[in-house]
Amino acid sequence: MKIAIVTPRFGEHLSGGAELLARWYAERLSARGDTVDVFTTCATDNIDWRNDVEPGTEQIGRVTVRRFPLRARDVALFHELDATMRQGFELGDDMELIWLRNGASSEELEDELYTRVDEYDAVLALPYLFGTTYFTYEICPEKCIVIPCLHDEPAAHQAFTARMLTRTRGLIFNSDAEARLAHRLVPTLAPGATVGVGIERRSDVTRPPSRRKRKQDTSLSLLYVGRREVHKNFPLVLEYFMRYKTRRPGDLRLVLAGGAGDPFPEREDIVEVVPDWDSLDFFGDATIFCHPGVNESFSIVLLQAWLMERPAVVHAECEVTREHCERANGGLWFRSYPEFETICDRLLASPELRAQLGSNGRAYVEREYSWDAVLRRLDDALATLLQAKAGVA
Repeated sequence: MKIAIVTPRFGEHLSGGAELLARWYAERLSARGDTVDVFTTCATDNIDWRNDVEPGTEQIGRVTVRRFPLRARDVALFHELDATMRQGFELGDDMELIWLRNGASSEELEDELYTRVDEYDAVLALPYLFGTTYFTYEICPEKCIVIPCLHDEPAAHQAFTARMLTRTRGLIFNSDAEARLAHRLVPTLAPGATVGVGIERRSDVTRPPSRRKRKQDTSLSLLYVGRREVHKNFPLVLEYFMRYKTRRPGDLRLVLAGGAGDPFPEREDIVEVVPDWDSLDFFGDATIFCHPGVNESFSIVLLQAWLMERPAVVHAECEVTREHCERANGGLWFRSYPEFETICDRLLASPELRAQLGSNGRAYVEREYSWDAVLRRLDDALATLLQAKAGVA
């Protein structure tokens, strides 16, 4: 097949979930013989959205990457409209388009895609939240497969989301819980399928056998991976950890990895590490992996922790991560501080329980989220969706 992938950011060192999914799909599909062109912007930072790399075409392995400058943004207007959405108001069609145009969009990207769209068997666009995805859907609804990476957030309740998820050719979801959320928000969805993400430890392939293992850190630690921000529920895990240490003094540390963001208290028991995403050894050094987020469509880091046989603690209000824990029997979940404390007490007191949950999690990842399994589901989804009747544009 010849496939176009449209995403607002693309690059080897970008760690966001949608960005990883776009890159991994591009790498895996091209490696097996599909032709993959990526259409993306010149931005690498998802906060400032600046044009900080040069436009043009480059070859990354077997993937052709076409970069286009972002449209000039009215940042103040974007934040004003964003705040209106977050207060629970519907923007209306005109204001929605202005919000999308002043987020991450590129009219030059759209023009190029429009001239080339007949070359492609399918156009995969992700995530739903950005103008790059919405305007791709408008260009080619008959070929556009949206990978929404959907969260229950204000933008998901806007009319543009319902319009796109109803009228595009098809949808690919990362989890069954995400698909159920989409059906709750938009009852008249386009045809869809759940595919997910392949999870691997790249050092198993790229490093010599003698270097695949190293001595594991034996200190007790609670690992948080991701940006330190309220949308990831970082303040909650920080608060709960400090309360726990007040009530349970000891050697337990909170280890932070994988993202900048809000500052954290300068304490000996809170440390930051620079993760090696290829080896994933930093997961293996943890005693417990904690994922407090409530808005997820898949959670790559949860499955990476399981690949390294770490037990997981997740928030009960996140249907996606809780469902993973239930299916894998690889973790526990909390709704309140007393539940968090009870779970930590139980896990820290029982190496056997930690080992069993971690082992269960690894078996789940290897069974359900090997790249062979994921690509089989992707092939089935594309075959079905591309044969389905296109939505009404």
